[in-house]
Amino acid sequence: MCVPGQQPGAPASVPSSPAQALAAVQAGLGYLAAADVADWPADTLAGWLRALGRVEAGQLAAVSRVLAAFNAQGGFEADGQASAKAWLRWQARVTGAGSAATVKWMRRLALHPRVLAALGAGQVTSSFARLICDGSDLLVPELRDEADEILLAAAAGGATEADLVMLVQQMRERSAPPDTDGPDGADGDEDGFKDRRVWLDTHYRGAGKLNGDLTPECAAALTAMLDALGKKAGPEDARTESQRHHDALEEACRRLISSGLPDTAGQPTQVQLHVTLDQLRDLPGAADAERAWAAARAAADGTPGWVYSRAAAEAYACDAQLIPVVTGHLDAAALENDFPATASLPLDTGTPTATVPPHLRRLVIFRDRHCAFPGCQQKPASCQVHHLIPRSEGGVTALHNLTLLCAFHHLIAVHRWGWTLALNADGTTTATSPDRRRTLHSHGPPQANAA
Repeated sequence: MCVPGQQPGAPASVPSSPAQALAAVQAGLGYLAAADVADWPADTLAGWLRALGRVEAGQLAAVSRVLAAFNAQGGFEADGQASAKAWLRWQARVTGAGSAATVKWMRRLALHPRVLAALGAGQVTSSFARLICDGSDLLVPELRDEADEILLAAAAGGATEADLVMLVQQMRERSAPPDTDGPDGADGDEDGFKDRRVWLDTHYRGAGKLNGDLTPECAAALTAMLDALGKKAGPEDARTESQRHHDALEEACRRLISSGLPDTAGQPTQVQLHVTLDQLRDLPGAADAERAWAAARAAADGTPGWVYSRAAAEAYACDAQLIPVVTGHLDAAALENDFPATASLPLDTGTPTATVPPHLRRLVIFRDRHCAFPGCQQKPASCQVHHLIPRSEGGVTALHNLTLLCAFHHLIAVHRWGWTLALNADGTTTATSPDRRRTLHSHGPPQANAA
């Protein structure tokens, strides 16, 4: 470890394992974070700041490479998560914006191997790496690697941010194909349509911070709404412009809600459960009849029969109306006309089963706030109500047997993969893996895995 007055850069011993490498990084950063640097000479501090910039670049490269391998192996599935982003929020305790940025870097650097190598070698800072990637991404993909090489060489030679921007502009002018995509330009995205996004981060006591990148059309619509609803109410209105815009957005949302929003995420769901007459009477040959009907339907219109597995049936039955449809096969020999023997016709339909009533759905949302699977923060609009004990097994539609799950954790993690969910007395949940070896809790931070 360097001491005050000693410039960084002396060779260190090479770690023999990832564990040693991480321990060395943590020890070094911990030393610097706790050191009394107030009396260190300015030139020493300057050297350390430059070195820390290289450390940050190397960390970004290392995280991107490790996360890429983790993502390729589907490692997040072992903890019942749908993606590496969701896993980072739960296990690495990263915010939603932070996890999205980490995954974005992973994907971006996979397309920019030269930039990844330069970061790992400490030859370029993370901010300049972003600038270089942004610039070369404006070119056709075939020129990306060559552009990265040119821009990295320019940065290593002392080019400033403005120099790199000008260099990118020159490369675009020289390499851009004829404008065949209309007024939006060669890449067809000068209006930022592909990068459109809005996200809401909630924090203390339900307050939130709204961020986003809007297309011109969306920005114009939002501006019109803010102008219409954000005017001063009179001389006594002492609100600032930003406060009036906040109140205008809230008022617009209230008016939209009062106009009538569905209680479910999207349109109400109905499941048509096709049951053959043989199945209804519990006669031998019911399974064969079902398979024959499915094959006939697939042969007729290319559409497979719907909801044949028990897992899928239980999943969709949680939060939908079930309408039983009884079907039967015609006996061609008994009819004058020559009907195909495989035809399956609907004979009767039953009464739809009850769905989760709106008042109960609101209570589940009020209690759970978001997807109840440990580590998931999907909002209620993206969730379904799940019966902890399936309806097919006598589970009741009551608050103690209901919980909120996003589509992934409901339809896949629980009903396909076999994770089970338990609702605790305090409203928290506990998830157990199919092999019973992993247990996740929605309360408290995750336990650190052994090294």
